[in-house]
Amino acid sequence: MTWLIRDAASIEAAGRAVVDQPVAAGRSIAGVWAYLRAPVVLHTHGFYGSPRSSRRKTSINLWHGMPVKRLNSKPLVARHQTDVLTVTSGLHARNIENEWKLSSGVCVVSGLPRNDLLRPMSLSRDQNNPPMIVWMPTYRNSVFGEIRRDGREFKNVFQLPGASMQDINARAADAGVRVVLKLHPMAPEPECIPNWSNLQVLNDVDLRRQGTTTYRLLARSDLLITDHSSVWIDYLLTGRPMIFSIADLDEYSDTRGHYFPDLPAVLPGPIVRDMSALFAAVKSALAGSGEDAWRVRREEARSLHHHHEVRTSSSQRVARIVERQLRSRSLLT
Repeated sequence: MTWLIRDAASIEAAGRAVVDQPVAAGRSIAGVWAYLRAPVVLHTHGFYGSPRSSRRKTSINLWHGMPVKRLNSKPLVARHQTDVLTVTSGLHARNIENEWKLSSGVCVVSGLPRNDLLRPMSLSRDQNNPPMIVWMPTYRNSVFGEIRRDGREFKNVFQLPGASMQDINARAADAGVRVVLKLHPMAPEPECIPNWSNLQVLNDVDLRRQGTTTYRLLARSDLLITDHSSVWIDYLLTGRPMIFSIADLDEYSDTRGHYFPDLPAVLPGPIVRDMSALFAAVKSALAGSGEDAWRVRREEARSLHHHHEVRTSSSQRVARIVERQLRSRSLLT
């Protein structure tokens, strides 16, 4: 097995995590050679712009999110590099197969390997270790990858009307919580990120420097704030509360669209549209006020979006898919 990584910082981080397995830059000669020789390739976004691959190669697409917002209906990765696509439930298999015109059976309900990190665990807190909230807004105007505009751009990293880092930090301090804002990799980044007492703003490079990942961060969090992102589907596996900061529901539905005609009816947490409502919901969720109703909604949503129990290993199921592909090519005995 060879791990292909985008950049030097990622290679260094992967080298610490991957034991006794080669790691190479995807754009290097060694990386391209490893890709060309591999009978089975696993990816989350496609390789090298998703050109058509050899019939002697099986591409397993570990797609990076079960769709809530509408997918591009004709991406090259679907046509050229998706022989097998892993999903978390039959609902998402149907949505992706219909959108991408995939043959029945291409989608395999295996779960996603990264979600193995999101197993329920007890979190102990004290005054020196306040509750941690992870806030993950999606982009409205993308600056990387597929360039597009969706919904309404609020011109701040929180994608919430009138939100500023100073105000969010002050409200987080008043609520006795620590907010970690994880920037979307396709969103523009702020020019300056000051140090705050109760607010931390991180991108992927920051996480790598800290020796961690987004999903390890989510596993340690007490509560998730997000919007149109599909990360809440993964977060259901923790059993913890979530809040939806969505001030552009109608605009986003009109421009990008969702796979659920009545999105508020399926979201397993309150929708808020301004900062006051957001932190009122934060205090309520962490105090347990009204949590019984949302806990039931989360359990119902987990049954819909996840076929496999959280205690079982999606990584092992995907490894068995790889093994079957190799055996079918007589590369394993």
